[in-house]
Amino acid sequence: MARRPPLRILSPEMLHSRRTRILAGIGLVLQGLGHAVFPLRGAGRLANSVLAEVIAHLAWGSAMVGFAAAGLGLMGAHPLWKSWRRSTGVAVGASAIALASLRQLDLLPGALIDTLVLVAFYRVTREDTGDTAVKAAFSPRTTLMRAAGSLAAMSIVGYLAVCAATGSWHHRWGMTEDELRAALPGDAPNRDPAFEVNHAITINAPAPSVWPWLVQIGQDRGGFYSYDWLENLFGLNIHNADRIHAEWQDRAEGDLVRAAPIDWLGGAFGEEIGWRVTRVERNHALVLQWWGAFVLAPLSGEKTRLFVRSRISDPNVPVWAAALSFATFELPHFIMERRMLMGIKTRAQRTGRELPNAVPENVAASP
Repeated sequence: MARRPPLRILSPEMLHSRRTRILAGIGLVLQGLGHAVFPLRGAGRLANSVLAEVIAHLAWGSAMVGFAAAGLGLMGAHPLWKSWRRSTGVAVGASAIALASLRQLDLLPGALIDTLVLVAFYRVTREDTGDTAVKAAFSPRTTLMRAAGSLAAMSIVGYLAVCAATGSWHHRWGMTEDELRAALPGDAPNRDPAFEVNHAITINAPAPSVWPWLVQIGQDRGGFYSYDWLENLFGLNIHNADRIHAEWQDRAEGDLVRAAPIDWLGGAFGEEIGWRVTRVERNHALVLQWWGAFVLAPLSGEKTRLFVRSRISDPNVPVWAAALSFATFELPHFIMERRMLMGIKTRAQRTGRELPNAVPENVAASP
C-alpha cells in the first residue's frame, strides 16, 4: 500500500495560493486582536513586582502587534511580507508569556490557536522556498497597489501599536493615584478600578460655574464641546453651545441625554439613542447609564476638579467584545472625551468666578 505524504499545514506550495494567504493572514490578524482581552482581564494587575507588570503588558502588546504584522505580511502587504515569519515567531512567544500571566481557562482556545500557528510556522520555516519565488507570489500587480497596501498595512500596525502602548496612560488621563482609589457617585458596590476608564481635569472656576455647562450636554441641547465637525461627518447634527441656556438647565433621573437625532440613519437604531440619567446632584454629579459619572469636586482657590469615570468591562468580558472595543472605540473615545473636558474648562473659565445669571434657582435635582 502506497504511503500517504505527510500533511503540511501552510506548506510553501500553499503559500503561493492567494486565497490561502489571505485566509491565513486574516486569521493571524484576528488572533492578534483577540489579545485586547488581556488588559481588560487585568493583565499585570496581579503581578508581584513592577517588572512583572511591565513584562505582562509588553507580552500582550507584542503578541497583538506581531500577529497583525504577520497576518498583513502574509496577505502580501509591503514591506511586512519580508518579515512575516519573524513577526509570527515573536507573536507566538509573547502570547505564551501573556497567557501564563493570566492562567484563565476560558482563554485556552487562544493557546490552542497559538499552538496551531506554531506548528504551521515550523512547517514553513524548515523548508527552502526560494526568495525569488516567494517574492513573486507576494508582489502586487501595480506600483499603485503596492503603495496603497503598504500605507494601509503600516497604518493598521502603527495604530494597534499606539493603542497598546498608550492604553494604560489614557485610561487614567489626568488622575492621581488617590483619585483613582476614591469612591465617586455611580460606583458599583463591587467596583474594581482595573475595569474602568478615569479622566480628570482642573478648572479654574468654582463648581457652580462649571455645572451649567455640564448639565446642558446632549445632541439636542448644548452638544458635547468636542470635535463637532467630526461628529457631524456621521450626520449627528451636533452644535456645541458657547453660552448657557436657561431652558437646558433642567435634568432629572430618567432623562435621555441624546447622542443622535431621532431620525438618524432613517431611524434604524430607534428614536432613543443616548444615555439615561441615573443620578443628578446639582453642582456635583451627573451619572449617565452606559457612559459613567461626571463629578465636580471643589478645590481651594475657587477651582474645581472635573472627573469622568466609566466602567468599561468586567472580569468575564468576551474576547470578541474586547477586540472590538480596542480596535474601534477606546482611543477615539479618549480623544473625543479629552476634548470635551477641555471644552468645558474653556467655557467655564470664560464665565469667570461669577455665577451665571442664566441658571434658574429651581433646577431639578435628586439626592
